[in-house]
Amino acid sequence: MSFALAAASTLPDLRPNPLWSELPLFDRTGWKRVCFGDVVENCADTCDPGEAGLERFVAMEHLEPGSLHVRSWGNVADGTTFTRRCRPGQVLFGKRRAYQRKVAVAEFEAVVSGDIYVLAPKDTQRLLPELLPFLCLSERFFQHAVGTSAGSLSPRTNWSSLASFEFDLPPLDQQRRIAEILWAVDEVRVGHNSMFTDAQSYKGTLLEWCFSAERSVKIRLGDLCGNKGIRIGPFGSQLHAHEYVDDGIPVVMPANLDTDQIVQDEVKRITSEKADELGVHKLEEGDVLLPRRGNLKKLGFVHQGQGGGFVAQGPFASAMT
Repeated sequence: MSFALAAASTLPDLRPNPLWSELPLFDRTGWKRVCFGDVVENCADTCDPGEAGLERFVAMEHLEPGSLHVRSWGNVADGTTFTRRCRPGQVLFGKRRAYQRKVAVAEFEAVVSGDIYVLAPKDTQRLLPELLPFLCLSERFFQHAVGTSAGSLSPRTNWSSLASFEFDLPPLDQQRRIAEILWAVDEVRVGHNSMFTDAQSYKGTLLEWCFSAERSVKIRLGDLCGNKGIRIGPFGSQLHAHEYVDDGIPVVMPANLDTDQIVQDEVKRITSEKADELGVHKLEEGDVLLPRRGNLKKLGFVHQGQGGGFVAQGPFASAMT
């Protein structure tokens, strides 16, 4: 048996270790309480990007929430007023609307917006550069950044407030191991997102190829449906806003359709009595939900175990296959 198969066979038996914090990796006896500004520098190097030979600039819109990677940028040749310089390995932190969680690691030299802090360890023998971005992504750090932001329409946090953030700093050997684990997780996440994007692209290409005009035989959608045919969800005369309750039968709306599935986290609900009145709109396993307006590429499919609980609310059609 290969190592991969052996490891996979043990996965169902794994359980979270309640003593994880006491394992050697997380032995906190050597951790020291420090302020963010004690170990992190707010780099303020400036330059004329044209004279410095820099070709790219990074603005707030180029940073993706929750992603450590800069995937887009602007061209200096197109014009920019930015002068703050960043270098590879430095951490970019969006100080405007910090709740958007915009943190990234620079992978090239550029100039950045004045709304972006350029951060680096003051001493790499105290704080590893590889760990800094995850420190900036931590929940406590974001709570501190958001809590110290000022302004109504476009709140910003200032450097003195960020510098006062206190946390426990592990010894270098533990920092290195923690960073290795976190970057490994990030690599898996990036790979998963890439495969998902490729799969979606392949799916669209395949559908276009299969159902292109020159390859398809046109038939009526209704001919593909079962006994119930195409149905339309209940509208205002049948279902009113005041009839929604906190606990009851879920009602699927267009906003609940996403990537071929039904998102059940924020569905509205009605009483079972009202659901009985709308029995003709009740969803069953195998139903396909098609929006009638808005993003027509979104659709939902009632999978096994989901049927019987939903009542489809317009505006979309439900086709029983």
